[in-house]
Amino acid sequence: MLIFLYYVWLWLGYCWWPVAVCNRVLSLPIQDHKLSLIRVIVHDLPMLAGPFVIAAVAWEEQSTTSPVTENMIRLFTWVCWLGWFGILWGFLRNQVQWRMSQRLSHEEVLSRFSRAESHPFPVVGWRPKAIVAKFPGNESRRCEFNRKRLDLFHLPAQLDGLRILHFSDVHFLGDIPREFFEAVFERISQTEYDLAIFSGDLIDDPSKAEWLKTTFSRVNAKYGRFAILGNHDWVFGDPEILRNQLRDIDWTVLKNESALLDLNGATIGLYGSEYPWMGHLPEQIPDLETADFRLLISHSPDTIAWARRQEFDLMLAGHNHGGQIRIPFYGPVYSPSRYGVKYASGVIDERPTLMHVSRGLSARVAIRYNCLPEVTEIVLRSQRGST
Repeated sequence: MLIFLYYVWLWLGYCWWPVAVCNRVLSLPIQDHKLSLIRVIVHDLPMLAGPFVIAAVAWEEQSTTSPVTENMIRLFTWVCWLGWFGILWGFLRNQVQWRMSQRLSHEEVLSRFSRAESHPFPVVGWRPKAIVAKFPGNESRRCEFNRKRLDLFHLPAQLDGLRILHFSDVHFLGDIPREFFEAVFERISQTEYDLAIFSGDLIDDPSKAEWLKTTFSRVNAKYGRFAILGNHDWVFGDPEILRNQLRDIDWTVLKNESALLDLNGATIGLYGSEYPWMGHLPEQIPDLETADFRLLISHSPDTIAWARRQEFDLMLAGHNHGGQIRIPFYGPVYSPSRYGVKYASGVIDERPTLMHVSRGLSARVAIRYNCLPEVTEIVLRSQRGST
Protein backbone atom coordinates (compact mmCIF):
# COMPACT_ATOMS: atom_id res chain seq x y z
CA MET A 1 0.00 0.00 0.00
CA LEU A 2 2.80 2.42 0.87
CA ILE A 3 4.50 1.65 -2.44
CA PHE A 4 1.27 2.42 -4.28
CA LEU A 5 0.88 5.75 -2.43
CA TYR A 6 4.50 6.58 -3.22
CA TYR A 7 3.86 6.20 -6.95
CA VAL A 8 0.63 8.19 -6.72
CA TRP A 9 2.72 10.88 -5.02
CA LEU A 10 5.20 10.80 -7.91
CA TRP A 11 2.37 10.98 -10.46
CA LEU A 12 0.86 14.10 -8.85
CA GLY A 13 4.26 15.81 -8.87
CA TYR A 14 4.66 14.81 -12.52
CA CYS A 15 1.24 16.31 -13.37
CA TRP A 16 2.29 19.74 -12.12
CA TRP A 17 4.66 20.18 -15.06
CA PRO A 18 2.25 19.83 -18.03
CA VAL A 19 -0.33 21.96 -16.16
CA ALA A 20 2.25 24.72 -15.52
CA VAL A 21 3.44 24.64 -19.13
CA CYS A 22 -0.14 24.63 -20.46
CA ASN A 23 -1.09 27.71 -18.42
CA ARG A 24 1.83 29.67 -19.89
CA VAL A 25 1.31 28.45 -23.46
CA LEU A 26 -2.39 29.38 -23.45
CA SER A 27 -1.45 32.99 -22.67
CA LEU A 28 0.34 33.35 -26.03
CA PRO A 29 -1.20 35.33 -28.92
CA ILE A 30 -1.63 32.30 -31.18
CA GLN A 31 -4.68 31.49 -33.29
CA ASP A 32 -7.04 29.11 -31.53
CA HIS A 33 -6.69 26.12 -33.87
CA LYS A 34 -2.89 26.22 -33.54
CA LEU A 35 -3.10 26.77 -29.80
CA SER A 36 -5.35 23.73 -29.44
CA LEU A 37 -2.77 21.57 -31.21
CA ILE A 38 0.03 22.90 -29.02
CA ARG A 39 -2.07 22.22 -25.92
CA VAL A 40 -2.51 18.61 -27.00
CA ILE A 41 1.26 18.25 -27.33
CA VAL A 42 2.35 19.98 -24.12
CA HIS A 43 -0.57 19.01 -21.88
CA ASP A 44 -3.07 16.42 -23.07
CA LEU A 45 -0.61 13.78 -24.28
CA PRO A 46 1.77 14.11 -21.28
CA MET A 47 -1.19 13.89 -18.88
CA LEU A 48 -2.52 10.75 -20.62
CA ALA A 49 0.97 9.27 -20.67
CA GLY A 50 1.52 9.98 -16.97
CA PRO A 51 0.19 6.68 -15.51
CA PHE A 52 2.16 4.67 -18.09
CA VAL A 53 5.34 6.62 -17.34
CA ILE A 54 4.91 6.00 -13.60
CA ALA A 55 4.19 2.29 -14.25
CA ALA A 56 7.36 2.06 -16.35
CA VAL A 57 9.37 3.72 -13.59
CA ALA A 58 7.94 1.29 -11.02
CA TRP A 59 8.81 -1.69 -13.24
CA GLU A 60 12.34 -0.48 -13.91
CA GLU A 61 12.97 0.23 -10.23
CA GLN A 62 12.11 -3.37 -9.39
CA SER A 63 14.05 -4.99 -12.20
CA THR A 64 16.92 -2.83 -13.46
CA THR A 65 20.59 -3.13 -12.55
CA SER A 66 21.82 -0.66 -15.18
CA PRO A 67 23.54 2.45 -13.72
CA VAL A 68 22.26 4.56 -16.64
CA THR A 69 18.66 3.49 -16.01
CA GLU A 70 19.06 4.09 -12.28
CA ASN A 71 20.32 7.62 -12.94
CA MET A 72 17.40 8.33 -15.27
CA ILE A 73 14.93 7.10 -12.65
CA ARG A 74 16.65 9.20 -10.00
CA LEU A 75 16.44 12.27 -12.27
CA PHE A 76 12.75 11.63 -12.98
CA THR A 77 12.06 11.25 -9.26
CA TRP A 78 13.69 14.60 -8.56
CA VAL A 79 11.61 16.21 -11.31
CA CYS A 80 8.46 14.86 -9.63
CA TRP A 81 9.62 16.17 -6.27
CA LEU A 82 10.18 19.60 -7.80
CA GLY A 83 6.62 19.39 -9.11
CA TRP A 84 5.46 18.89 -5.53
CA PHE A 85 7.30 22.05 -4.52
CA GLY A 86 5.25 23.79 -7.22
CA ILE A 87 2.03 22.29 -5.85
CA LEU A 88 2.79 23.33 -2.28
CA TRP A 89 3.92 26.81 -3.33
CA GLY A 90 0.70 27.20 -5.32
CA PHE A 91 -1.34 26.16 -2.29
CA LEU A 92 0.35 28.68 -0.01
CA ARG A 93 0.08 31.47 -2.59
CA ASN A 94 -3.61 30.72 -3.23
CA GLN A 95 -4.40 30.89 0.48
CA VAL A 96 -2.47 34.12 1.05
CA GLN A 97 -3.91 35.72 -2.07
CA TRP A 98 -7.49 34.73 -1.23
CA ARG A 99 -7.20 36.26 2.22
CA MET A 100 -5.53 39.39 0.83
CA SER A 101 -8.26 39.77 -1.79
CA GLN A 102 -10.94 39.54 0.90
CA ARG A 103 -9.16 42.17 2.97
CA LEU A 104 -8.72 44.54 0.04
CA SER A 105 -12.19 44.17 -1.45
CA HIS A 106 -14.50 44.21 1.60
CA GLU A 107 -16.66 41.96 -0.57
CA GLU A 108 -20.41 41.76 -0.04
CA VAL A 109 -22.51 39.22 -1.93
CA LEU A 110 -25.70 40.98 -3.02
CA SER A 111 -27.48 37.98 -4.58
CA ARG A 112 -26.96 34.74 -6.44
CA PHE A 113 -28.92 32.66 -8.90
CA SER A 114 -29.83 29.57 -6.95
CA ARG A 115 -29.79 26.13 -8.54
CA ALA A 116 -33.58 26.33 -8.78
CA GLU A 117 -33.34 29.70 -10.56
CA SER A 118 -30.93 28.21 -13.10
CA HIS A 119 -33.41 25.51 -14.18
CA PRO A 120 -35.26 27.79 -16.66
CA PHE A 121 -31.98 28.10 -18.63
CA PRO A 122 -31.64 24.61 -20.14
CA VAL A 123 -28.65 23.72 -22.30
CA VAL A 124 -29.81 22.74 -25.78
CA GLY A 125 -28.10 20.19 -28.02
CA TRP A 126 -25.55 17.44 -27.65
CA ARG A 127 -22.39 18.98 -28.99
CA PRO A 128 -19.31 18.20 -26.83
CA LYS A 129 -19.35 21.67 -25.24
CA ALA A 130 -23.10 21.40 -24.58
CA ILE A 131 -22.61 18.01 -22.94
CA VAL A 132 -20.00 19.55 -20.61
CA ALA A 133 -22.48 22.30 -19.70
CA LYS A 134 -24.95 19.57 -18.63
CA PHE A 135 -22.59 17.89 -16.17
CA PRO A 136 -24.19 17.36 -12.74
CA GLY A 137 -23.38 20.18 -10.34
CA ASN A 138 -22.01 22.43 -13.09
CA GLU A 139 -22.49 26.04 -11.92
CA SER A 140 -22.19 27.71 -15.35
CA ARG A 141 -25.84 28.79 -15.35
CA ARG A 142 -25.63 30.40 -11.94
CA CYS A 143 -24.34 33.89 -11.26
CA GLU A 144 -23.15 35.87 -8.26
CA PHE A 145 -23.78 39.60 -8.00
CA ASN A 146 -21.34 41.16 -5.56
CA ARG A 147 -20.13 44.54 -4.35
CA LYS A 148 -16.47 45.24 -3.66
CA ARG A 149 -15.28 48.37 -1.89
CA LEU A 150 -11.80 49.40 -2.98
CA ASP A 151 -10.00 51.87 -0.71
CA LEU A 152 -7.55 54.05 -2.62
CA PHE A 153 -5.30 56.51 -0.82
CA HIS A 154 -4.79 58.79 -3.83
CA LEU A 155 -8.43 58.84 -4.93
CA PRO A 156 -9.57 62.43 -5.61
CA ALA A 157 -12.28 63.55 -3.19
CA GLN A 158 -14.65 64.18 -6.13
CA LEU A 159 -14.56 60.46 -7.00
CA ASP A 160 -15.21 59.16 -3.50
CA GLY A 161 -18.14 56.74 -3.76
CA LEU A 162 -17.85 56.27 -7.55
CA ARG A 163 -19.70 53.09 -8.57
CA ILE A 164 -18.30 51.00 -11.42
CA LEU A 165 -20.00 47.99 -12.95
CA HIS A 166 -17.33 45.48 -14.00
CA PHE A 167 -18.10 42.30 -15.90
CA SER A 168 -16.14 40.24 -18.39
CA ASP A 169 -16.03 37.18 -20.64
CA VAL A 170 -19.64 36.65 -21.69
CA HIS A 171 -18.63 34.28 -24.52
CA PHE A 172 -21.92 34.32 -26.44
CA LEU A 173 -21.91 30.87 -28.05
CA GLY A 174 -25.29 29.23 -27.55
CA ASP A 175 -24.49 26.36 -25.21
CA ILE A 176 -25.43 28.62 -22.30
CA PRO A 177 -28.82 29.90 -23.52
CA ARG A 178 -29.71 33.48 -24.29
CA GLU A 179 -32.27 33.47 -21.47
CA PHE A 180 -29.50 33.13 -18.88
CA PHE A 181 -27.74 36.26 -20.08
CA GLU A 182 -31.00 38.17 -20.38
CA ALA A 183 -31.80 37.28 -16.77
CA VAL A 184 -28.34 38.49 -15.69
CA PHE A 185 -28.72 41.79 -17.52
CA GLU A 186 -32.27 42.21 -16.26
CA ARG A 187 -30.81 42.26 -12.75
CA ILE A 188 -27.99 44.57 -13.84
CA SER A 189 -30.51 46.98 -15.38
CA GLN A 190 -32.16 47.55 -12.02
CA THR A 191 -29.21 49.71 -10.90
CA GLU A 192 -27.75 52.86 -12.41
CA TYR A 193 -23.96 52.88 -12.14
CA ASP A 194 -21.57 55.76 -12.69
CA LEU A 195 -19.42 53.77 -15.14
CA ALA A 196 -19.85 50.40 -16.84
CA ILE A 197 -16.78 48.42 -17.88
CA PHE A 198 -16.66 45.27 -20.02
CA SER A 199 -13.18 43.75 -20.23
CA GLY A 200 -13.42 41.53 -23.30
CA ASP A 201 -14.35 38.15 -24.82
CA LEU A 202 -17.76 38.89 -26.24
CA ILE A 203 -18.44 36.35 -28.98
CA ASP A 204 -17.68 32.71 -29.74
CA ASP A 205 -20.34 32.49 -32.45
CA PRO A 206 -20.75 35.59 -34.66
CA SER A 207 -24.46 34.84 -35.19
CA LYS A 208 -25.04 35.53 -31.48
CA ALA A 209 -24.03 39.20 -31.80
CA GLU A 210 -27.74 40.03 -31.97
CA TRP A 211 -27.93 39.12 -28.27
CA LEU A 212 -26.33 42.50 -27.54
CA LYS A 213 -29.69 44.20 -28.09
CA THR A 214 -31.35 42.41 -25.18
CA THR A 215 -28.32 42.33 -22.88
CA PHE A 216 -25.60 44.99 -23.14
CA SER A 217 -28.06 47.65 -24.28
CA ARG A 218 -29.85 47.41 -20.91
CA VAL A 219 -26.88 48.56 -18.82
CA ASN A 220 -27.41 51.96 -17.18
CA ALA A 221 -24.31 54.08 -16.58
CA LYS A 222 -24.47 57.80 -15.89
CA TYR A 223 -21.06 58.77 -17.25
CA GLY A 224 -20.48 56.15 -19.91
CA ARG A 225 -20.19 52.49 -20.92
CA PHE A 226 -16.74 51.33 -22.02
CA ALA A 227 -15.62 48.06 -23.59
CA ILE A 228 -12.64 46.32 -25.11
CA LEU A 229 -12.38 43.06 -27.06
CA GLY A 230 -10.51 39.91 -26.07
CA ASN A 231 -8.72 36.97 -27.63
CA HIS A 232 -11.93 35.14 -28.60
CA ASP A 233 -13.14 38.23 -30.45
CA TRP A 234 -9.82 38.26 -32.30
CA VAL A 235 -10.25 34.85 -33.94
CA PHE A 236 -13.64 35.41 -35.61
CA GLY A 237 -13.43 37.50 -38.76
CA ASP A 238 -13.00 41.27 -38.53
CA PRO A 239 -13.03 42.51 -34.90
CA GLU A 240 -14.11 45.93 -36.12
CA ILE A 241 -17.53 44.47 -36.91
CA LEU A 242 -17.99 43.64 -33.23
CA ARG A 243 -16.72 47.06 -32.18
CA ASN A 244 -19.27 48.72 -34.44
CA GLN A 245 -22.07 46.54 -33.06
CA LEU A 246 -21.16 47.71 -29.56
CA ARG A 247 -21.02 51.32 -30.73
CA ASP A 248 -24.47 50.94 -32.29
CA ILE A 249 -25.91 50.37 -28.80
CA ASP A 250 -23.98 53.32 -27.34
CA TRP A 251 -20.96 51.58 -25.88
CA THR A 252 -17.59 53.30 -26.25
CA VAL A 253 -14.98 50.82 -27.49
CA LEU A 254 -11.38 51.60 -26.53
CA LYS A 255 -9.26 49.93 -29.19
CA ASN A 256 -5.85 50.36 -27.54
CA GLU A 257 -6.73 54.00 -27.01
CA SER A 258 -7.57 56.42 -24.24
CA ALA A 259 -10.51 58.56 -23.17
CA LEU A 260 -10.86 61.37 -20.63
CA LEU A 261 -13.88 61.96 -18.42
CA ASP A 262 -14.54 65.02 -16.29
CA LEU A 263 -16.49 64.04 -13.19
CA ASN A 264 -17.28 66.82 -10.74
CA GLY A 265 -14.02 68.59 -11.55
CA ALA A 266 -11.81 65.48 -11.41
CA THR A 267 -10.42 63.92 -14.58
CA ILE A 268 -10.53 60.16 -15.07
CA GLY A 269 -8.15 58.89 -17.72
CA LEU A 270 -9.22 55.54 -19.19
CA TYR A 271 -7.15 53.32 -21.43
CA GLY A 272 -8.38 50.13 -23.11
CA SER A 273 -5.78 47.46 -23.93
CA GLU A 274 -6.49 44.47 -26.20
CA TYR A 275 -2.83 43.40 -26.08
CA PRO A 276 -1.28 40.88 -26.79
CA TRP A 277 -3.86 39.79 -29.38
CA MET A 278 -4.50 43.18 -30.93
CA GLY A 279 -2.37 46.33 -30.78
CA HIS A 280 0.67 46.99 -28.63
CA LEU A 281 1.60 48.55 -25.30
CA PRO A 282 2.84 52.13 -25.80
CA GLU A 283 5.82 53.41 -23.83
CA GLN A 284 3.85 56.51 -22.87
CA ILE A 285 0.23 57.65 -22.97
CA PRO A 286 0.39 61.46 -23.28
CA ASP A 287 -3.40 61.87 -22.99
CA LEU A 288 -3.32 60.54 -19.44
CA GLU A 289 -0.45 62.60 -18.08
CA THR A 290 -2.77 65.21 -16.54
CA ALA A 291 -5.48 62.78 -15.36
CA ASP A 292 -6.31 62.83 -11.66
CA PHE A 293 -7.18 59.12 -11.71
CA ARG A 294 -5.97 56.50 -14.19
CA LEU A 295 -8.06 53.43 -15.00
CA LEU A 296 -6.84 50.63 -17.26
CA ILE A 297 -9.21 48.17 -18.93
CA SER A 298 -7.20 45.14 -20.03
CA HIS A 299 -8.53 41.80 -21.14
CA SER A 300 -5.55 39.95 -19.70
CA PRO A 301 -4.11 40.64 -16.24
CA ASP A 302 -0.70 39.78 -17.72
CA THR A 303 -0.23 43.47 -18.60
CA ILE A 304 0.10 44.30 -14.89
CA ALA A 305 3.85 45.06 -15.11
CA TRP A 306 3.20 47.62 -17.85
CA ALA A 307 0.25 49.04 -15.88
CA ARG A 308 2.53 49.60 -12.88
CA ARG A 309 5.11 51.40 -15.03
CA GLN A 310 2.35 53.65 -16.37
CA GLU A 311 1.19 54.26 -12.77
CA PHE A 312 -2.43 53.28 -13.30
CA ASP A 313 -4.42 53.59 -10.10
CA LEU A 314 -6.89 50.84 -10.97
CA MET A 315 -6.81 48.00 -13.51
CA LEU A 316 -9.88 45.94 -14.47
CA ALA A 317 -9.27 42.63 -16.26
CA GLY A 318 -10.79 39.21 -16.96
CA HIS A 319 -9.69 36.38 -19.26
CA ASN A 320 -8.77 33.81 -16.56
CA HIS A 321 -12.34 32.93 -15.45
CA GLY A 322 -11.19 32.38 -11.88
CA GLY A 323 -9.80 29.04 -13.01
CA GLN A 324 -13.36 27.72 -13.64
CA ILE A 325 -12.69 24.74 -11.39
CA ARG A 326 -11.45 25.45 -7.87
CA ILE A 327 -10.35 22.51 -5.79
CA PRO A 328 -11.78 22.85 -2.26
CA PHE A 329 -9.15 24.10 0.22
CA TYR A 330 -6.62 24.49 -2.62
CA GLY A 331 -7.96 26.87 -5.24
CA PRO A 332 -7.60 27.12 -9.03
CA VAL A 333 -5.22 24.94 -11.03
CA TYR A 334 -5.71 26.12 -14.62
CA SER A 335 -5.41 29.74 -15.74
CA PRO A 336 -4.26 30.91 -19.23
CA SER A 337 -1.62 33.30 -17.93
CA ARG A 338 2.14 33.62 -18.00
CA TYR A 339 1.83 33.92 -14.21
CA GLY A 340 -0.14 30.68 -13.87
CA VAL A 341 -3.00 30.99 -11.38
CA LYS A 342 -1.51 33.98 -9.56
CA TYR A 343 -4.02 36.35 -11.18
CA ALA A 344 -6.92 33.92 -11.67
CA SER A 345 -9.40 36.32 -10.03
CA GLY A 346 -9.95 38.73 -7.16
CA VAL A 347 -8.38 41.97 -5.98
CA ILE A 348 -4.59 42.13 -6.09
CA ASP A 349 -2.39 44.92 -4.75
CA GLU A 350 0.47 45.55 -7.21
CA ARG A 351 1.40 49.04 -6.10
CA PRO A 352 0.93 51.60 -7.39
CA THR A 353 -1.83 49.67 -9.21
CA LEU A 354 -4.79 47.94 -7.61
CA MET A 355 -6.16 45.24 -9.94
CA HIS A 356 -9.54 43.52 -10.04
CA VAL A 357 -9.73 40.33 -12.13
CA SER A 358 -13.29 39.21 -12.81
CA ARG A 359 -14.25 35.53 -12.83
CA GLY A 360 -16.33 36.37 -15.91
CA LEU A 361 -19.84 35.34 -16.87
CA SER A 362 -19.17 32.37 -19.11
CA ALA A 363 -16.50 30.52 -21.13
CA ARG A 364 -16.06 28.73 -24.43
CA VAL A 365 -16.14 25.45 -22.49
CA ALA A 366 -18.94 26.11 -20.01
CA ILE A 367 -17.77 24.27 -16.92
CA ARG A 368 -17.73 25.77 -13.42
CA TYR A 369 -17.21 24.11 -10.09
CA ASN A 370 -16.70 26.07 -6.89
CA CYS A 371 -16.22 29.14 -9.11
CA LEU A 372 -19.47 30.99 -9.80
CA PRO A 373 -19.76 33.42 -12.72
CA GLU A 374 -19.79 36.95 -11.34
CA VAL A 375 -20.96 40.51 -11.93
CA THR A 376 -19.27 43.08 -9.71
CA GLU A 377 -20.19 46.53 -8.51
CA ILE A 378 -16.95 48.27 -7.53
CA VAL A 379 -17.26 51.19 -5.13
CA LEU A 380 -14.24 53.46 -4.92
CA ARG A 381 -13.53 55.05 -1.58
CA SER A 382 -10.82 57.39 -0.41
CA GLN A 383 -8.68 55.44 2.05
CA ARG A 384 -8.18 58.56 4.11
CA GLY A 385 -11.94 58.84 4.61
CA SER A 386 -12.97 55.16 4.65
CA THR A 387 -13.95 53.28 7.77
